[in-house]
Amino acid sequence: MSRLNIFFLAYTLLLFNRQIRTVVATKRVTLRTGYVDLRQLAPVSFSQAARDAEIPAQNGTSGVGAIPIGGDAATRRLFLVSYNDSTHAAELRNALVAGGASILSYIPENTLLVAAKLYIMSRISSQLKAAAAALSSKHKISPDWEPILTATAAAAASAPDSSSTSSASAGGTSQSAAGSDSSVSTEEQQQMRWVQSSLAKLQASEFLSQLRTLRRSSEGPNSHAAAAATTAVALYGIAVELLPGLTPTQLRSISEWAAALALGLRQGSGGGGDGQASDSDPDLCRPVVESELVTAGVSDLVSVYVCEQDIIFSVNWLADRDVVKWVTPLTAPRTADAVADILLQSGKLSLDQYYDVTAFDPSVNWPYWSAGLQGQGEVIGMADTGLDLNHCAFSDIRYTGIYEAALQNNATATVFGIASFVQIPGHRKVAQYAKLGIAGDVTDNHGHGTLVAGSLAGAMLSEPEDPDNSIIIQIDATGAAPRARLSIVDAQGGDGGSGATLWVPYDAYGLYLPLHLKAGASISSDSWGNAFSTGYESQSKSYDKFLWENPNFISLVSAGNDGTKSLLSCTISSPAIAKNVVAVGAGYRIPPGFGNRSQYAVRGLRRDGTVLYRPIFPMESFVVNSLATIASSRKEGVIPIVIARPIDACSPLLNPPSALSGALVLAVTGHCSIKDQAVKVEESGAAALMIIADSTDSFTTPYLDNSQNTIKRIAVSMIQRDVGLTLVMFVYEGGILNFTRREVPVESTSIVEYSSWGPTPDGRLKPDIIAPGVSITSTDTTTRYPWDTCITRQYDGTSASTPLAAGNVAIIRQYLRTGFYPTGAPTDPGSAPFTPSGMLLKAIVIAGAQSLEGGWAFNGGVRMGPAPDGYQGWGRPNLATTLPLRGATDPRVRLQVADRGAFTASGQYVTLSGLTTTGTGPVTVVLAYYDYPAEPNALTALVNDLDLEVFVDDVAYLGNNAENAVYPIPDGANTVERVRLNSPPPGAELQIRVSAVFLPSLGLEPNTPQRWAVAVVGHFEGLLRSALNPAWVKLGPVSPSPQLPSPPPPPRAKVPKGLLKKKPPPPPVPSPHPKPPPRAKPPPRRRPPLRSPN
Repeated sequence: MSRLNIFFLAYTLLLFNRQIRTVVATKRVTLRTGYVDLRQLAPVSFSQAARDAEIPAQNGTSGVGAIPIGGDAATRRLFLVSYNDSTHAAELRNALVAGGASILSYIPENTLLVAAKLYIMSRISSQLKAAAAALSSKHKISPDWEPILTATAAAAASAPDSSSTSSASAGGTSQSAAGSDSSVSTEEQQQMRWVQSSLAKLQASEFLSQLRTLRRSSEGPNSHAAAAATTAVALYGIAVELLPGLTPTQLRSISEWAAALALGLRQGSGGGGDGQASDSDPDLCRPVVESELVTAGVSDLVSVYVCEQDIIFSVNWLADRDVVKWVTPLTAPRTADAVADILLQSGKLSLDQYYDVTAFDPSVNWPYWSAGLQGQGEVIGMADTGLDLNHCAFSDIRYTGIYEAALQNNATATVFGIASFVQIPGHRKVAQYAKLGIAGDVTDNHGHGTLVAGSLAGAMLSEPEDPDNSIIIQIDATGAAPRARLSIVDAQGGDGGSGATLWVPYDAYGLYLPLHLKAGASISSDSWGNAFSTGYESQSKSYDKFLWENPNFISLVSAGNDGTKSLLSCTISSPAIAKNVVAVGAGYRIPPGFGNRSQYAVRGLRRDGTVLYRPIFPMESFVVNSLATIASSRKEGVIPIVIARPIDACSPLLNPPSALSGALVLAVTGHCSIKDQAVKVEESGAAALMIIADSTDSFTTPYLDNSQNTIKRIAVSMIQRDVGLTLVMFVYEGGILNFTRREVPVESTSIVEYSSWGPTPDGRLKPDIIAPGVSITSTDTTTRYPWDTCITRQYDGTSASTPLAAGNVAIIRQYLRTGFYPTGAPTDPGSAPFTPSGMLLKAIVIAGAQSLEGGWAFNGGVRMGPAPDGYQGWGRPNLATTLPLRGATDPRVRLQVADRGAFTASGQYVTLSGLTTTGTGPVTVVLAYYDYPAEPNALTALVNDLDLEVFVDDVAYLGNNAENAVYPIPDGANTVERVRLNSPPPGAELQIRVSAVFLPSLGLEPNTPQRWAVAVVGHFEGLLRSALNPAWVKLGPVSPSPQLPSPPPPPRAKVPKGLLKKKPPPPPVPSPHPKPPPRAKPPPRRRPPLRSPN
């Protein structure tokens, strides 16, 4: 080759290389808050950065505690910076660390969120040709503030006053409104604006009701109690996440925020008072900033409280601070308000067992209790309204009053963060009791905490005076793990109306979950959540961070009781939406053949041809008729829906008679009585009246006075305001609506209507599992009934399902610790006791879960297919199909595990072998891992991506794909992957491969590996030949675990790059909740005594 040709080749390669660098150095990153364009930054000197920082102060940034929004050259700010590959990532990380920057989190794809000085970041970007951009303050504001912003915009639009609805004649049928836009009358347009404004105001009102509040009156100091004086002004909570590594000067400036923000509110657009504050005391709305824990180095979250009209200004003011990373609503956790353990232990429940205690056989119905697995040696943590220590299910006569006395005297209690706690090692039931500084009273006046604790570990003794040797009296209220002990965090706040308000620290990582570690707990069970936090926020991140750093721990959290909110795309609450927790939904404990229920729904057709289907949950007045009766006489149970004209139905209806005949009329609350509305609707020839509730609090069974027998035939009901107004808008915009009714069976495979459903906004599967959550008998507080120290009552909700599931996890953990693994007999020579990780416990629970296929999801209005899905998760836990127990379970079902695997580089993989299928039944393989905590502003929460593949005689099955999938796609969203082989052939060899596809966390924490665990349950023989399997290690000298290869795993079917991240499935539709008719309460059941094991 000539020198000229060589020159041109070299020159071409140089241009190509520059072109690649140019392309790589320009990138668009999409966040929850919008997109950011990244490009290579030009170098900026320190002096230039200092000049750029000298900008005029804005509102609220001068005077006391002023912090210029631009900061100074030495101030660190938030940047996004992108890298090309692992080599580029390592170079970037080293340069950032050397420059004093903090790498905060990972943003998919190949992007880091960092805190750095401007001149440092620009130099690194230029030298390494890394695309970067500074984050503006708008990217620090959580999208969860949207309801407040929408309501403000609606108010600014000057919508007609709601009183106009009573006099307007607008309305109509869904059919008549389906014309062109030009056919919409002026009255209808006014009604549409009113509906839009009303919906926005309703969402804002409900949003505010979920925030933590501080009440201030002119007569006293600030109070977190909900029962403050009625003249008090409510201040609403804002959670502010700070950058790490703040200087002492910056920390001191935070303590001056309250004065600076107050000044900004006076000078800027903030209100400072909306009529609630007295004219003589304008300071009632002055902001409150709680930063003591930050100053003490205990937490990185600041709580700020402001009046409603000051929220928007304050959120923007806080986001403008250079030291602020994220501003999100400070939500108030609310509580998510034993025959059930038969279903979880044996997987079966008959009608005889449901009604008659004599049908119970402990060795059959509670085989694990009968084998001595009752939770001994396990400590389970919970935060709730406290615990009634005087209840006979928890009391210990040897330590009466000691916890109460010790926690009232701080000198005898240990202080941790905002909590003080006391431990009594010998107490039979309570290992530790912690009381939060602003909440808790070492009792339980509300009762929710005592109910939850009873479902977890309640145990009434036959001889209370001798707790160590007494047998447990086995009744309906016996907890799932009756000999486990509890770590109690008393977080009782006020009564929030829809359950108790709790003051659980928002920073669970720093201030809550470590309390349980101090008690020796490895399991936590939390029966509460934040209803309006359905995105991955700071609280969910704090749970994930704790579990990432404490892999031996497992947290179970109630999925929430918002399943009837059918207009949302996801109702899973925080912290259940976190990746690493186990979110528990609620099902029934009803046997087959129990009975049927009505499922109500609306079906609609839009102009563009799309179909609407939403379950609805009206409250009915059965004084005259019922929706079920009327619908049962119609073809396929369908009733057309029309909107009343006038919309309040307080005067004769103006709709066409043909449209009204036999229809269901939707009307708003008007100036007349419900009886007057019903009369007008019946006179029109309609079949039913459905009233839209005036507010969230007024949604109840409508009172219909028909003492004069004026109304003869129509059904009257009420529907939630947001649902009703949305249906009105649907019709006004040209849609056609019908009401439908379907009768479906209620069984143990059904999901209750209030159980929250997923998937999450980023496509992750939630809830994880389902447990019984209807009519659960448990222990009640004696504070209202001091004469009955053993009182019980029933309760419903995911509050009940979560502790039942957590109690069963305690039994699984005890099973593994005490040598029942792998054969189900601790005396077997092959017994291999070990302490499992929380990841393995999660994998085992999911591997043995029973699919609810064929059952009805009342929260979605659909019949379920095989698990998993957004209603049932992976199914209902079933110990009998999970843990082999000699003499009690199917001897063909076996369990094998691999625990605490660890990857230290992307591309590594481990192959587990040694198992052979028997052909007598299914085999389930589950991979579970705790992922690195995600950035709340990221569109997707997954950081590290592991894959599961199972090879059956060289046929590959990919995790989270159907067994018969033609084009399986690797899962890029979930931290659990499962392969279910329904009918594998006999004699087939199983090979299980776990692969580290991508581990971005190593760029943030290079010394922390990605840990994982695998559980195999089903019909097979052999042992997993791995040092990760205690049963294999028990056989004798074993060679160490194979070195993890650095090259990528063997090639598999190519998948287009765009499909590597699993497309989120469409959000499921929710469902209705008419309660079953009341029936006579069966007599109390007494079970045979549960004896302590020898």
